[in-house]
Amino acid sequence: MLISCMLLLDCFYKKNLLFIKIITFTLILVGCSSLSTENKDNYIDEQINDPLESINKITFSINESMDTYVFHPLATGYRQIVPSFGRNLVRNFIDNLKTPSYFANDMLQGNFHDAAITLKRFLLNTTVGILGLIDIAELIEIPAHKNDFGKTLGIWGIDEGPYLILPILGSSNLRDTFGLIVESFIDPINYYIKNKKHYWIYPTRVGITGISLYENQIDNIDDIKSMSLDYYSSMRSIYQQHRTSLINSAKNDKKSNNPSLNKTDSSLFNMLFNTGIYR
Repeated sequence: MLISCMLLLDCFYKKNLLFIKIITFTLILVGCSSLSTENKDNYIDEQINDPLESINKITFSINESMDTYVFHPLATGYRQIVPSFGRNLVRNFIDNLKTPSYFANDMLQGNFHDAAITLKRFLLNTTVGILGLIDIAELIEIPAHKNDFGKTLGIWGIDEGPYLILPILGSSNLRDTFGLIVESFIDPINYYIKNKKHYWIYPTRVGITGISLYENQIDNIDDIKSMSLDYYSSMRSIYQQHRTSLINSAKNDKKSNNPSLNKTDSSLFNMLFNTGIYR
């Protein structure tokens, strides 16, 4: 069932790519321009920025059903069948595939210190680490970090725009949604899929990535649900605070000329908000 969902998404993506880009870009312009200078400060101070809440909650409810009946059972089964060592190998391999994107965003942000470390990690893990299955760089204390184009846009000063709940992907905003589309173009794996016409790789990669990342944080997700009086509001708050913190931290490091690898961009937030199945 999961593969069927991924195939449908892949088909829609390929056939409607131009339409998606036009709509997303238009929404970004509209969303950013809709905030007048007079009330913009108050709007930001509220730290909610969710004018589409009623629509978002409908999508959120659908995502929750998919989570309950599809993704949670799959992730639980995956944990029971695949031993811990094997799951670690899968996570390492998946993260190594994303490293070129991390490197590109490091460079776009002018963070050449992190870019050099990202490149070093990629070369070590891809060769000595057997295509990234083993995180050799981590073993010799070369720390990992994650990056994305939504964060790059934020560092460039682009407003986040309204909060959005995307189908299956979940929490986002206009800026980060546009970032997701851009990332699909700078991902070398997608170029390989297109050139070789191995289209089955895309839904397979998305499915395995989602299940792996979900399984790794399934206990944390369950804790958030059990402790939240309003799960929708909790997820919105976590997402907005996390993204704001990442961007502000990167800006401050750049101003102080003291680059530091962002270790707070954990797999939990990356799974929920930057990639994966349930955002």
